[in-house]
Amino acid sequence: MVAVLIVIGVLFGGLVGVTLFMSPGPATPFKTLAQLNRLTVGNVLDGEPCTIGGVVHYGDDSLVSPVTGRRCAYYSARIMKADVHATGGWKELVCEHEAVDFFVVDGEHKARVDVADMVVLVGDVVERDAYELREMATAGAFCERHADLLSGRADETKISEMILEQDQAVGVSGFATAEADPSGTATHYRAPPKRLVIQATNEQTLLIVDDPQAGLPVSD
Repeated sequence: MVAVLIVIGVLFGGLVGVTLFMSPGPATPFKTLAQLNRLTVGNVLDGEPCTIGGVVHYGDDSLVSPVTGRRCAYYSARIMKADVHATGGWKELVCEHEAVDFFVVDGEHKARVDVADMVVLVGDVVERDAYELREMATAGAFCERHADLLSGRADETKISEMILEQDQAVGVSGFATAEADPSGTATHYRAPPKRLVIQATNEQTLLIVDDPQAGLPVSD
């Protein structure tokens, strides 16, 4: 499944804390990504909100990022122009983003992440100016699509790219449900193999974070 994403919180000065965005009230406890090692996929209950830590594994599909040409499950590529009136001195002109479903894996357990309507905060940002971009063989199609925006002084244009890639440590917060696992082994002849899917609902945001210090909501 490929979905248009809502991408928030990543600025050129750094990553905005997730707790500021997600906190529904003072009673909700938070864990940083670095503290999620005890919250395993194997302990997640079907039909419940969950927050887990694990690493990204590709599913049936993957993507190639448009600037650096890296294989990934998610990318966001932005073109920014210098603007003294914009926040941080840079104004976003265009943002290309795409995602495919992937797995979050914790040891022997895994859950599929349904990327529809997810919010991604990725701290690993690659930045290039317009001159550097034109010299990158991997960015040819991206440059052609946005040639009009890349004209002018190279030092007044900034390009950033963020991705989620294989084996990248992430925290995932969403709603867990069970689905049939076509690659699994049944534990009972009457029961088909199942696996968990973590997704968004009308009441539950699906949040993906790779910043070790970002806070994720955790239910006691």
